[in-house]
Amino acid sequence: VWRVHDPGMDWQGATVLSADGAHVFTGGNYRNQVRVWERETGKLVHRLDGHYGSVGRLAANPDNVRLASIGHDERVRVWDYKAGKLL
Repeated sequence: VWRVHDPGMDWQGATVLSADGAHVFTGGNYRNQVRVWERETGKLVHRLDGHYGSVGRLAANPDNVRLASIGHDERVRVWDYKAGKLL
């Protein structure tokens, strides 16, 4: 079980683990963001902004670099989550 305190995030969205287990990705109904966390420390690494609606689906690529997110804005975004940038 992984737990972190984030008062600004609604956890009713998506949560996924990176292929190497080093990062946790969360998407929720508040702030329309994907958040990247270090699994071991619980440290927030990046806030990925790019959706105009809540983020309901996440998929981590086995390359341990890319992450796809799907929002209720019906847009798919692909991120370089280590750099914190939209591709």
